[in-house]
Amino acid sequence: MAAIHKSLSHLLAATLLAMGTVSAQDLEAALEADISAKRAELAKMRFAEFQPISVNGVKLDPMLVKRELIHLVGHRLVEAKVSEFFLEEQMQAALEGGRKPEEFEVTEAEVMADMAGVIAQAREQNPEIKFWDAIRAVYGMEKDVFMENTRKTKLFDKVFFPGSPENWPTITQEAIASQSSPGQGGADFWNALLGQTQGKEMPPFLLGMCRQWVLEQLRAWSEIEFPAHGLPPEICVRVNGRGWATEEAFEKVKASVFPQDMEQAMLEVVINEVIRQELVAKGAYLSDDEFAALFAAYRKIYDDTAFPLQQIVTAYKGYPSLEAYRRRWRLLRSYENLIEPETTDFALKEYGKKHVRFFRNASTNVDLIPFLGVDVDSGAWVPGGMDKARERAGAVMAQLEAGADFVEVLESKGEFFKTDEVRGRLGGKGYNQLRQAVFENEYNELQQGFSMAYFLYNDAEVGKTYGPLKSAKAWYVARINSRVPVQGVPEMAQESQRNLVKQDYVVHRFHRWANELIAKAKVE
Repeated sequence: MAAIHKSLSHLLAATLLAMGTVSAQDLEAALEADISAKRAELAKMRFAEFQPISVNGVKLDPMLVKRELIHLVGHRLVEAKVSEFFLEEQMQAALEGGRKPEEFEVTEAEVMADMAGVIAQAREQNPEIKFWDAIRAVYGMEKDVFMENTRKTKLFDKVFFPGSPENWPTITQEAIASQSSPGQGGADFWNALLGQTQGKEMPPFLLGMCRQWVLEQLRAWSEIEFPAHGLPPEICVRVNGRGWATEEAFEKVKASVFPQDMEQAMLEVVINEVIRQELVAKGAYLSDDEFAALFAAYRKIYDDTAFPLQQIVTAYKGYPSLEAYRRRWRLLRSYENLIEPETTDFALKEYGKKHVRFFRNASTNVDLIPFLGVDVDSGAWVPGGMDKARERAGAVMAQLEAGADFVEVLESKGEFFKTDEVRGRLGGKGYNQLRQAVFENEYNELQQGFSMAYFLYNDAEVGKTYGPLKSAKAWYVARINSRVPVQGVPEMAQESQRNLVKQDYVVHRFHRWANELIAKAKVE
């Protein structure tokens, strides 16, 4: 678990930087000097894998790490399992209602027919990437599991969407008619659908939309519990009282787990426990019931729009799953309540002044020379990839310090994905754009502790070259070319601006506070 050592190291580094005890240039030296003891404590984990972890004297169930891996790597399998519970319930009802078992048979030929087009398109677009390697990297599934999921999707359609729409079961019709979000189903849509598709098979694109609507409504009608709701470690998800055992689920995902995934899962478990303990000690940690009610209300604000919360947190905030966001949200909301007396207009105004560049969306012009820890074609982790990337970045930084031309080095040494059109010359970027360019996001920033994007955007000197700097998937050498000056500060009298400043203020303080807790934590 070497990477967990380094991740915790960076959390401590962020604390030291925030406290003004070290400079960015002294970052690595400070880490080596100040956390050697913690590295020794954690070294045992490299070979213990799922042995119990003790955090501040509290022993954690090894099943917590397995469950974390399931929701990190196999979150699509979890979603598929929820759908499978719905499928089994409705298939039993359909059999009891007179449908014949043979109606639900899915042949190998049907599965392969569905897969053939997907495989052919992938190979045409990326002939150099092995299809199943890409599936493993992107979806966290081996071939057999992916094929089984395809089969279950075919079975789901046979159960919920047999033939033309007038033949669909009542639950399907009601689910589509019940949808009320913008552009999603509804009674008028259902009636129009019946009129236009009488006696006809549903086109694949429209069938896919209907499938999603039915799943969303089935979820709304069901009681679905995830770890954040207080499930015991041996259960990874529960639907209407039926649970999926963590051990059984882990068997489905373990073949797709990279060492880096293992390290990230262990780190996340440790971080969550350290923060939870402190919040409990201060009487601020939300109870299961409080959390469930608050999060349901928070989620509804988004889910009643065209941009549901799951899409926002996975596509824009960088979380691997909605469950990962749920757990982080519980900690963050608990902390927000804890510091509410300190969240005054004066504090927000001062924070707005300090970070005015972010709130005015000012740009910083940056050139980056990346050294990837992942495969340049598939994006999958490479064994020892990050350590080797750091070595390459360090060698290039030494060349630059010896007088090498930055642009020449960027063009000859930089490592870029084929989809990277700017190839290191980012130009002027706002904070969130810069963050995205270096693979940082709200989820992994807390794990890394030190945000490269924040440092480059706010603190790095114009005209100076820095490196090696670590991000989530690569090490970098970076040069700051310029910053656009800004004027004015956010107005606290405007509710929208005040809410924006408050949201960022709470997250910023939460990360700093968490870094300090983790730096002091005893993990063994």
